[in-house]
Amino acid sequence: MPLSEAKQLQARVCELERLLSKKTLEAEILKEALELTRSKNCSCARTGADRGGRGAGCSALQPGRAAQALSCASAPPARR
Repeated sequence: MPLSEAKQLQARVCELERLLSKKTLEAEILKEALELTRSKNCSCARTGADRGGRGAGCSALQPGRAAQALSCASAPPARR
């Protein structure tokens, strides 16, 4: 194998390792955000039930929106 090809392959491996590391970190952040969201949703539901409501005043992110919030931080949130 020519030396230039070996260098190109090594550069490609380094780039793929960098991307994998970035995606792994992103997945860890999203898992933590989802756990945080679920715990906030539970506490808001209990609080709302105590007041006779369904927790409508809760400002916690909904599950599944954590990824959108982190990946589209510059975009305005979607309205329902």
